[in-house]
Amino acid sequence: MPVPQVLIVFLYVTMVPFYRAIYHTLKGLQHLIRGQPIDQQLVRVKHNAIVLAIMYVLALPVAYYLADLNDAPGVIVLSLIILGITVAVIAASNVLRTIVRSSS
Repeated sequence: MPVPQVLIVFLYVTMVPFYRAIYHTLKGLQHLIRGQPIDQQLVRVKHNAIVLAIMYVLALPVAYYLADLNDAPGVIVLSLIILGITVAVIAASNVLRTIVRSSS
């Protein structure tokens, strides 16, 4: 399978945990509006973000290969930015879960 097709398949596969995290975030907001506990939704968002971060960490060698092949260092920077965002989501989920637990 040529490199561009592998990249497209990887992006489609990473959409699954991304959209699951968005879905659980919206479900958590619905629970928050109704006054129900959102602890389980925060855990699910965190787990999806961890899966996404692992997928991008495993893809960094491929991104390095593509950047070296095409002389495009922006690919590595973009991968690191996406990885940083997922780590920030994991941290925010943990902070929100701690706040929810302490307020109960």
